[in-house]
Amino acid sequence: MRTRPIFSFGAGLKVNTYLLDFISYQNRAWSGISTAGDTAGRDLIRFLNEIRDPIMTDLRYRMSGMDTQEIFPKELPDFYHAKDLTVYGKYQDEDVFSMQLLGEVDGKVKELIFKKWLSEAEQGGKDLETAWAFNKIYDRVGMETMGQGDPTSLLTEIELLSSKYGIDIPHLNGEEEDLPVDLGEE
Repeated sequence: MRTRPIFSFGAGLKVNTYLLDFISYQNRAWSGISTAGDTAGRDLIRFLNEIRDPIMTDLRYRMSGMDTQEIFPKELPDFYHAKDLTVYGKYQDEDVFSMQLLGEVDGKVKELIFKKWLSEAEQGGKDLETAWAFNKIYDRVGMETMGQGDPTSLLTEIELLSSKYGIDIPHLNGEEEDLPVDLGEE
């Protein structure tokens, strides 16, 4: 069994959304952000309602009909009643997409199988491409942070994706936000 997901929530105008998104993404979850102080309480309740009722946990998948190197996230979050489960990928000439989703339900492994003719699928737009790129960037930042793969190649790939899709990555720009740090008593 894998570790439990780590969710993050931030409120206010100075929230480091990149940090919260990255921590959650690397730990099979997502983050919630509330920038308006007067709605932070309601936003937190809405966020907690998203993660209240898991349907399937410890998800894993197998796919055919797509380049598995271009599928993200690599580690799926648990599947919750009030939240969509989204997997991003790319395909070129394939026509049949099939996915086997395995997960725990009441302590037992359950399986869901999806099959779709890609020629019948709706064409994705710019938002879908950007979401795919966001997930790929966070995957590559995680690899680079954990010392997996060639750092120069990973950073080059991250920079190209960031530039092409207009995704700001403070990790690249050397932009360190001033975060409160408790160094203890000296």
